[in-house]
Amino acid sequence: HWKQCLLKRFRKIKNYADNELMKTSLHYGLAFVPVQDVMVGWTYIKSSLSQYPETAEFVTYFESTWLNNPCYPVEMWNHYESTLNDDPRTNNFSEGSNNA
Repeated sequence: HWKQCLLKRFRKIKNYADNELMKTSLHYGLAFVPVQDVMVGWTYIKSSLSQYPETAEFVTYFESTWLNNPCYPVEMWNHYESTLNDDPRTNNFSEGSNNA
Protein backbone atom coordinates (compact mmCIF):
# COMPACT_ATOMS: atom_id res chain seq x y z
CA HIS A 1 0.00 0.00 0.00
CA TRP A 2 2.93 2.35 0.68
CA LYS A 3 4.10 2.19 -2.92
CA GLN A 4 0.53 2.75 -4.17
CA CYS A 5 0.19 5.86 -2.01
CA LEU A 6 3.41 7.30 -3.41
CA LEU A 7 2.48 6.52 -7.00
CA LYS A 8 -0.96 8.04 -6.58
CA ARG A 9 0.61 11.25 -5.26
CA PHE A 10 3.20 11.29 -8.06
CA ARG A 11 0.47 11.07 -10.68
CA LYS A 12 -0.99 14.33 -9.38
CA ILE A 13 2.17 16.19 -10.34
CA LYS A 14 1.92 18.37 -13.43
CA ASN A 15 3.81 16.86 -16.38
CA TYR A 16 4.35 13.62 -14.46
CA ALA A 17 4.41 11.57 -17.67
CA ASP A 18 7.06 13.84 -19.17
CA ASN A 19 9.38 13.79 -16.19
CA GLU A 20 11.99 11.03 -16.49
CA LEU A 21 13.10 11.34 -12.87
CA MET A 22 9.57 10.74 -11.70
CA LYS A 23 9.50 7.44 -13.58
CA THR A 24 12.40 6.09 -11.51
CA SER A 25 11.99 4.15 -8.33
CA LEU A 26 14.35 6.16 -6.13
CA HIS A 27 11.67 6.93 -3.58
CA TYR A 28 10.52 3.30 -3.43
CA GLY A 29 14.06 2.25 -2.54
CA LEU A 30 13.86 4.04 0.80
CA ALA A 31 11.87 1.12 2.13
CA PHE A 32 14.92 -1.11 1.66
CA VAL A 33 17.73 0.91 3.24
CA PRO A 34 18.54 0.65 6.95
CA VAL A 35 16.19 2.75 9.07
CA GLN A 36 19.07 4.92 10.28
CA ASP A 37 19.95 5.74 6.64
CA VAL A 38 16.47 6.69 5.43
CA MET A 39 17.05 10.40 6.04
CA VAL A 40 20.37 10.31 4.17
CA GLY A 41 18.63 8.62 1.25
CA TRP A 42 15.75 11.08 1.36
CA THR A 43 18.18 14.02 1.36
CA TYR A 44 19.71 12.66 -1.86
CA ILE A 45 16.31 12.11 -3.48
CA LYS A 46 15.06 15.51 -2.35
CA SER A 47 18.10 17.21 -3.88
CA SER A 48 17.45 15.34 -7.15
CA LEU A 49 13.81 16.44 -7.11
CA SER A 50 14.71 20.07 -6.35
CA GLN A 51 15.52 20.69 -10.01
CA TYR A 52 11.84 20.02 -10.76
CA PRO A 53 9.75 22.72 -9.06
CA GLU A 54 6.55 20.81 -9.79
CA THR A 55 7.66 18.15 -7.29
CA ALA A 56 7.59 20.52 -4.29
CA GLU A 57 4.11 19.34 -3.32
CA PHE A 58 5.24 15.70 -3.38
CA VAL A 59 8.27 16.53 -1.23
CA THR A 60 6.03 18.21 1.33
CA TYR A 61 3.61 15.26 1.23
CA PHE A 62 6.36 12.68 1.68
CA GLU A 63 7.99 14.50 4.56
CA SER A 64 4.77 15.26 6.42
CA THR A 65 3.21 11.83 5.84
CA TRP A 66 6.09 9.36 5.83
CA LEU A 67 9.01 11.00 7.64
CA ASN A 68 7.55 13.32 10.28
CA ASN A 69 4.26 11.66 11.12
CA PRO A 70 4.00 9.66 14.36
CA CYS A 71 1.13 7.66 12.80
CA TYR A 72 3.52 6.24 10.16
CA PRO A 73 6.98 5.93 11.70
CA VAL A 74 9.78 4.87 9.37
CA GLU A 75 10.00 1.56 11.20
CA MET A 76 6.44 0.79 10.09
CA TRP A 77 7.04 1.06 6.34
CA ASN A 78 10.73 0.21 6.16
CA HIS A 79 11.48 -3.39 5.14
CA TYR A 80 15.25 -3.51 5.40
CA GLU A 81 15.30 -5.92 8.36
CA SER A 82 12.38 -8.00 7.15
CA THR A 83 14.11 -8.46 3.80
CA LEU A 84 17.36 -9.57 5.46
CA ASN A 85 15.41 -11.97 7.67
CA ASP A 86 13.38 -13.27 4.73
CA ASP A 87 10.20 -12.24 6.58
CA PRO A 88 7.02 -11.46 4.65
CA ARG A 89 6.71 -7.79 3.67
CA THR A 90 2.92 -7.90 3.45
CA ASN A 91 0.13 -9.57 5.31
CA ASN A 92 -1.04 -11.36 2.14
CA PHE A 93 0.05 -14.69 3.65
CA SER A 94 -2.55 -14.29 6.41
CA GLU A 95 -5.30 -13.30 4.02
CA GLY A 96 -5.20 -16.74 2.42
CA SER A 97 -6.89 -18.21 5.47
CA ASN A 98 -9.88 -15.96 4.81
CA ASN A 99 -10.51 -17.80 1.54
CA ALA A 100 -10.29 -21.31 3.04
